[in-house]
Amino acid sequence: MMNIKSNRGFTLVEIMTVIGVIGILATIAIANFMGQKRVADRNVCIANLKQIQIVVNTWALDTGAGPGTQILKEALVPNYIKTWPREGDTEYPVPANMSTPPTCPRIDINPDHTI
Repeated sequence: MMNIKSNRGFTLVEIMTVIGVIGILATIAIANFMGQKRVADRNVCIANLKQIQIVVNTWALDTGAGPGTQILKEALVPNYIKTWPREGDTEYPVPANMSTPPTCPRIDINPDHTI
């Protein structure tokens, strides 16, 4: 009677190749995810800036405020906007007057967050 020895399983080279391919795919996926996260953060910031501009313009139309009129946050919240927008822990600054566009609170880090 013959003993036939079957060698089933994977070799070390095959396992290392699969791990290498998975590592490369994970690197590509993580890089793509981080890029999409930056785009999403930028879009959220721009949407908040547009919302602030709409609120300020609505307030100005209702009160008859001119271009140089100083804007106070107390005049806008909660009558024109429920809560003032935030980016992380930082609130968006209130525009100084009607001629000043709203700005991102982290404009030094995100210079492309403008409307």
